[in-house]
Amino acid sequence: MLAVNGGEEKSVVSSFVTRMNLSLPVILDLDKTIFNQYNVVVLPVTVWVDPQGVVRAEQIGPLDSKMVANYVDLLSRSP
Repeated sequence: MLAVNGGEEKSVVSSFVTRMNLSLPVILDLDKTIFNQYNVVVLPVTVWVDPQGVVRAEQIGPLDSKMVANYVDLLSRSP
């Protein structure tokens, strides 16, 4: 699991990561290439991609631990 930040400078993202005590990797997408590739238009959004790079699900809005577990289960059953 990783996070992608679109359009913000490293110092802003670093401050947010520290404030939120995040431990996952954060990719800086300064020119929003990744956002455009996955058609991200609202935030927050979680895009669930299988090991082959196929988008299997999208979740708009925040996630809780039960939702994460359900998506992980979905991906583990994907062909």
